[in-house]
Amino acid sequence: MVATLFIVFFSYETGNRYFGDPDEGRYVEIPREMVVSGDYITPRLNGLKYFEKPALFYWMQAAAIHTLGINETTMRIWPIIFAILGCLTVFFIGYKYEDREIKLKKENIDTKEIVESDKEKKAKKEWRKFLEYDGSTPQEKI
Repeated sequence: MVATLFIVFFSYETGNRYFGDPDEGRYVEIPREMVVSGDYITPRLNGLKYFEKPALFYWMQAAAIHTLGINETTMRIWPIIFAILGCLTVFFIGYKYEDREIKLKKENIDTKEIVESDKEKKAKKEWRKFLEYDGSTPQEKI
C-alpha cells in the first residue's frame, strides 16, 4: 500500500513535464552522449569532458536509454526508483522503531531504565540518601 502510494506520487505526470534547466537537462545529455558515442568511460557534456559527478548514475541512465529509448519518463526512471527506495527505507526504519517503542510501553517498561547503567542507579540512590539526610544522628531520631 505504502509503496503504491510512493510510486503514484513520484511518477505522476512524469512523461508530461519538460526537463528543468539547467541540471536535469545536463544529467540527461551526458548519458545520451555516452550512448551516441559509445564511450562509457568518459562522461561528456556537449563534447567536453565532464567529471563533476561519479559515472555510475550516468551508466544507469545509459542502460535505461538502451532498454526503453530516450524520453522524459526513461530519463527520470532512476531518480524515481531511488526516491521510492529512500522513502520506503525511512518508512520501514520508522515502523521498526515505533513498533519497538509500543511493545516496551505495553509491557510498562520505561525506555530510560534500559539505558540507565548500574553506576547511574547507584549514584541516584546515594543522592536520594543525601537529600533525605536532615543532619541528625541516628540516636536523635529515636
